[in-house]
Amino acid sequence: MHDVDANGINAFGNLNATIKLNYAAAGAGIVFSAGEGSVINNVVSGTLEGMGIQGTPSSVSGNTVENSPVGIRIGTTAPVKLNKIVNSSTYGIQLFTNGVTVQSNTITKSASAIRFSCNSGTVSSNTINDAAIGLDNVPTGLVAPNTFLSVATVRTGGC
Repeated sequence: MHDVDANGINAFGNLNATIKLNYAAAGAGIVFSAGEGSVINNVVSGTLEGMGIQGTPSSVSGNTVENSPVGIRIGTTAPVKLNKIVNSSTYGIQLFTNGVTVQSNTITKSASAIRFSCNSGTVSSNTINDAAIGLDNVPTGLVAPNTFLSVATVRTGGC
């Protein structure tokens, strides 16, 4: 899906949607707001937003998002695992709810690799490389063991 004026792939409503093995380079690459399903092994490149995830997917994993201001915006508790996010000018992963598991992702070249937006979750075993901020807007007292390489500021609070 490329060269269109709107979103690449949309899944809305009370349905079971599996979004798998796609390439999207349009608007928001993948928007998932379905009743259930998964978003796995996709490539999203050069979009306004890589993935906007809501609804109740069982997993968001194995995806590659590159050259998008925001890699993955997650507004559900679906686990976000084993994704590769490269060159996000704003946020690699942005949390919009509590209770999200963000684990074993690789985020390279991001202004803010993981933006908590004052939400809590399990954020561990991620590799963050070449970011201005590694973990941003982290709730006070939250422990988030990750690997940081060439990161100017590892953690900011403010919550």
